[in-house]
Amino acid sequence: MGNSEDRQPEPEQQDAEVHPPPRRRESRLRKALKTAFLIAVLVCLGLGLAEKSFRNLDAKARPFAASLIQHTVATWNPELIEKHSDPDLASAITADEWRRMFANYSQKLGPVNRLGEIGSSYWVNYSFTSGTVVSGRFDAPVMFEKVKAGISLFVRQQGDSWNVTGFEVTSNLLIR
Repeated sequence: MGNSEDRQPEPEQQDAEVHPPPRRRESRLRKALKTAFLIAVLVCLGLGLAEKSFRNLDAKARPFAASLIQHTVATWNPELIEKHSDPDLASAITADEWRRMFANYSQKLGPVNRLGEIGSSYWVNYSFTSGTVVSGRFDAPVMFEKVKAGISLFVRQQGDSWNVTGFEVTSNLLIR
């Protein structure tokens, strides 16, 4: 009996071996805060990358759009817009319709006096059928001889080039 190997463990010690001490459970609030923080970090990273890619887009698309808008309102010749039209737009409007529409603009608005700063916005769409589709809109205020108007040019990226998907002139004189 004096042998220590024959002794039974004390009840408290035996219970600790069978049942480990309970782990502290993380509160739901703490888990929610951790998740929200992680989401916020990922969103900020995504926005940073998106902002950088939009700057790159703007550097490529803005010169194309600016030259198209400047040439078109200065001459009211639809030649460049026709040349760079997206296939959908090219099939929707004939060359004769473009010329009639631009002759109407020229008659009602007169020659351009001043072209304002061109603003831009972009959309990136993802689809399984067509992949990534980047579209843009360029808007410029224009002071013509007879009235102030707004010009909008809509474009879509096709590979490394841009195609026109729409051209819009907004003026009260065109409504009458």
